[in-house]
Amino acid sequence: KPFGTNSSWDNSERSPLQQSEQIRFRQQTGTGIIGTRGAQIIPPKLTRRAAEQRVRDSIFWSGPNEFVEFIILDIRHGGVRSVSSDPASTTTYFDMKDNDLPLEVSPAFFRPDVLSRYRADQDKYRMTDNYISCRNAWGLRYRVNDANQIFAYICDLRNLPTKEQLYWKSFNEEPKAGLSQNAITTDFRGQWLSEDEPLPALKHILQAWHERQVPWWRLIDQSALDRITVPVGESRDEWQDAILILCRTVVDGFDGKYLRKEAETHDVNVEANLRSLGLLRQIVGKSENAQPDETLSALHDLQRLRSTGGKTHAVPQGGLSVAQKAKRDHDTFRAHFEDLCVQLANDLLLIEEVLANSK
Repeated sequence: KPFGTNSSWDNSERSPLQQSEQIRFRQQTGTGIIGTRGAQIIPPKLTRRAAEQRVRDSIFWSGPNEFVEFIILDIRHGGVRSVSSDPASTTTYFDMKDNDLPLEVSPAFFRPDVLSRYRADQDKYRMTDNYISCRNAWGLRYRVNDANQIFAYICDLRNLPTKEQLYWKSFNEEPKAGLSQNAITTDFRGQWLSEDEPLPALKHILQAWHERQVPWWRLIDQSALDRITVPVGESRDEWQDAILILCRTVVDGFDGKYLRKEAETHDVNVEANLRSLGLLRQIVGKSENAQPDETLSALHDLQRLRSTGGKTHAVPQGGLSVAQKAKRDHDTFRAHFEDLCVQLANDLLLIEEVLANSK
């Protein structure tokens, strides 16, 4: 019986820790109870070196057959140079006193469309804001700088298969800006990112709702939060895809049946065909003493962008498509998306304030 599950053990006695080469255990006795807790230590049959070699030789190992030259920002010496992904061409912080090589955490920079290949095949690749993985094959962390360039460290690029390294090399270019502040914070200072950033702040709210199992919303797809990423290039398709997954995750997660009951609680007369977003606007509008059309404008905009901004529904607005209007108002798709995330977070907090305090 596990220790601590019976009050009669409060004054029980424990034997000293007994151990042999592979066994560690202790006994505890109480009123009519004897318990034993311990562990068996099973040493590995392979040495560390043999285990590492077996991994390299396995079918899951996709290490390169040869290495590739990349243009990097040499953060040790300053300036831009070419360096091979061969481990012998770079060094670590621990070994740098014995050589004059570039650090292996020196970044290589790439045009943003390098990610298009991975976004287009979500069955084969999984993407988050800073990581790409290929099923049972390889993974790569990446970052985005202020010039919307993708960058990755040479120590990570070298672990890609040669074919994949060559693909990234075809997008390689000199840096137009340095490392992002996010990369400096997480990769070099070892600190957490601030949740004040637009997309992380929005995800934090949704994750909290999911963990608390709030009755008005549910996370339909467990992997959806990770797959919401900020569009970084000038591709309209990338922006539209980001809007689509954001809308599916946020808007489609609201529970219409629950919200209709909440509308009755708030004495809101609603039409029979009104869906979740319309119900929310009615409920929040009455609680805030505002017109429904004036509330939750970001959620409304997100739903409108999905219905009018898709590849087959590019509806002009005053001569401009929704994509053109987004760029005109925010300069870049990235800026538009991040501003939308800020406004959505405000809408979600307002919804929570109203529904969580509902009697």
